[in-house]
Amino acid sequence: IRFRINSRWYYPSMKVGARMTLEEIAEKALSMKDKRLRDRYLLQAVRALFSLSRYKECVELWEQEAIYLPEDNLMKDLIIDYIAGAMYHVGDSQKSIEYFAQRGDAYSILYCTGRRGERLSSTQALALVCEYAPNSPGIPHELYRIIHTEEQKEENGYDIDENELSMLYELSLEMCENNKVENRAMWYYTAAFLADFMGKESVASRLLRSAENAKSSPYIDESIRLFRIYIDAKTLPYNNEYENRLYSQLKWLDRKIVDNIDDEVRTKVVEESNLFTCKSFYYWNDMLRRILLAEVCPRMIRAGRPVRALQ
Repeated sequence: IRFRINSRWYYPSMKVGARMTLEEIAEKALSMKDKRLRDRYLLQAVRALFSLSRYKECVELWEQEAIYLPEDNLMKDLIIDYIAGAMYHVGDSQKSIEYFAQRGDAYSILYCTGRRGERLSSTQALALVCEYAPNSPGIPHELYRIIHTEEQKEENGYDIDENELSMLYELSLEMCENNKVENRAMWYYTAAFLADFMGKESVASRLLRSAENAKSSPYIDESIRLFRIYIDAKTLPYNNEYENRLYSQLKWLDRKIVDNIDDEVRTKVVEESNLFTCKSFYYWNDMLRRILLAEVCPRMIRAGRPVRALQ
């Protein structure tokens, strides 16, 4: 119904028995007394009221009903986004920002603060999320977005925002020491990545060691292991001992390449010829090329082993 009303072609039509307006939906949802479905009707009432721009009623309804919802309630998670927006519209922007932070929504924090004249950076918005919800599932995505933005600047010949990266690096170190953080390995890994990006390879190696020893997830474990291959290629002395270590590392990476090949990867190779134009098309293979062609082979040549480099 909301979608239909938002259409430029919408016009009221004859009722055919079903509830056809948002007002009717809100009225019905608010009148339901079924305790078993209380949270479901609350969600529908809030959605309808929000769509009708009745933001004050949204907030009042939430304040009346929130006490009945357990912390891990799915409906509560869905409702909070609407309440955060409603609070912004009724003028309580600070409370709105707190709710958005709890949801890990850094983008909405930037929007709200921008509308009231404050200029926060992406990292400052992320820091607010970390303050209110240090284990928010939205944090990894926002970390990736900030770093990827700066990487693209560098790749395209633009100046990177060193201040933004420096703030993100400091935030990562703070979160590594935060007792509330469940996945410290992710933050150590991020700090290590940023240290390397800023030209501090030895610091990156040390931080990565902390990441390797911290509690992690399978995805971060793989990222750490892959980054270790890259950091070793940049920092370890080039000798026979390192070659043996590299061989072991590349066997693991080769296995990841083979195991993750699927129809999408095959199609990209055949149809787009990405392999021959050196475009990015397959993460594991991209990293293999990055490590060997950008780091290992040049070091082999400098060490007087051009044949090994060709191999």
